[in-house]
Amino acid sequence: AIKAAHQIFLDNQDKLGALSADIRGLVLKSEVQNYGSRDLFDKLLAAYQQTADPSYKADLRMAIPTTTDLELIKLIIGHY
Repeated sequence: AIKAAHQIFLDNQDKLGALSADIRGLVLKSEVQNYGSRDLFDKLLAAYQQTADPSYKADLRMAIPTTTDLELIKLIIGHY
């Protein structure tokens, strides 16, 4: 399931907002948890700040904090 979600992410990384809302949150969460990086974090955070789609915003809000990177967690909670 992790590999399948990763492949869906890779195939749609330039159009994540267009992914079906039924799977988008799970794909994003899996990507952050299993393949997360600072670049991915920055990309998803920028998408959150730019999108007007409330469903996409909710999926990003669910996925972004699932990072296991301590430095990114500090950024999320505002401790630089």
